[in-house]
Amino acid sequence: MTGHDIPEDYLSGYALLLAEASATGRRLTRDEIESRRALGERAANTGHGLRALVSAHLSAARAAWPTTPGSADSTLAAIQQVIDAFAEGYERAQFLAVRKRRRRAASSSTTSSTAAATWGALPSVPSASACASPTRTPSPSRRARPPTTRAL
Repeated sequence: MTGHDIPEDYLSGYALLLAEASATGRRLTRDEIESRRALGERAANTGHGLRALVSAHLSAARAAWPTTPGSADSTLAAIQQVIDAFAEGYERAQFLAVRKRRRRAASSSTTSSTAAATWGALPSVPSASACASPTRTPSPSRRARPPTTRAL
């Protein structure tokens, strides 16, 4: 395990990929980028934090740096591409998880409202205007009384 309890399989092939890309100065291939996205998705789905995953990638790059051929610029470019692809996969997995939760919540509320309609209509509540009767008279205790005059 690397720092922050990140399994090594999220970093599998990373040092070799850095060495190859930095030695030649090439960009990552489409397959390499897609494999890093898939690892990012898998990491998100298993509940690992993105910050810890990025830190693990940077630590692995530092450990591999002395043996990595090529310029610092090409090595940093490869590191940037790997982390970008990994984070993109991670974000995609989070987005899909949120969408799935929202869909489940929406179907749950639809099911509840459908069930209520199936069980029968809710009793209607009279409106405020229907409750107030214009011909209603106040109770005897609340009737207006004529003012009394006191003799002094």
